[in-house]
Amino acid sequence: MTEGNANTSALLKRAFMFLEDGDWDSANNYCEKILDLDPENTQAYLGKLMAELQVKKQEDLKNCPTPFDRNINYIKTIRFSDQELTNTLIGYIEHINARNRENSLSAIYSQAQNKMRLATSEAEYKKAADIFATIHNYRDASALVQECLDKAENARKDAILSDATSKMVGSVLSNYEVALRLLESIPGWNDADTKVSVCRDKIEELTAKAKVEQEQAALRAKKNKKIAMIVAPILGVIIIFVIILNTVIIPNNKYNDAIALME
Repeated sequence: MTEGNANTSALLKRAFMFLEDGDWDSANNYCEKILDLDPENTQAYLGKLMAELQVKKQEDLKNCPTPFDRNINYIKTIRFSDQELTNTLIGYIEHINARNRENSLSAIYSQAQNKMRLATSEAEYKKAADIFATIHNYRDASALVQECLDKAENARKDAILSDATSKMVGSVLSNYEVALRLLESIPGWNDADTKVSVCRDKIEELTAKAKVEQEQAALRAKKNKKIAMIVAPILGVIIIFVIILNTVIIPNNKYNDAIALME
């Protein structure tokens, strides 16, 4: 590795002074002058890397927002550097990757926490669980996955209980039958078992009532049939009488009236 002569040393000192001042263009230009004299000058490539990334001090490279291991100036710096500098720069890259990974995981964790905090339904809790599952090895994410699933199950049962309760009004038998099936699917949950008993009693009551109504309707129908059987012959006689009256009795009366007039 060639470090150059006194001229390159002076130029290198000026280049790093420009870096400290934040004069990126001047720093880059001076590094180019050094490379014209010494094409394998490690510090010149490092200076160009710092100027491009706008870093005033070497140790601040680890604070860059993204890793720079694909940057051409980084690659050339590594190519011509000694092992100590190589290890230092690789350490900066590892620091950036670790920091960014932590930031990413932390952001996902916060998103999942927020979803969990605002969740009120089964679907919303499951969505939070899915997000935690993507980072299950991070902090207590794995435990929170299970907590979200437990809350999702509770929300599911609450929804069923609420749906069933809403149907337990009025006197519609089918509503109580649906409510009973719903309640029987969540045994032991809150007051579901008590409401099961209420539904069964109501179903028994409404079924008995419906049976009585059906029997009464059948009796009315039978009674109406008997009345029809009695009335029908009478109506027949009345109809025959009316026919005779119109065709025989009334015409004879008219004949008698005509005879009386002639006399």
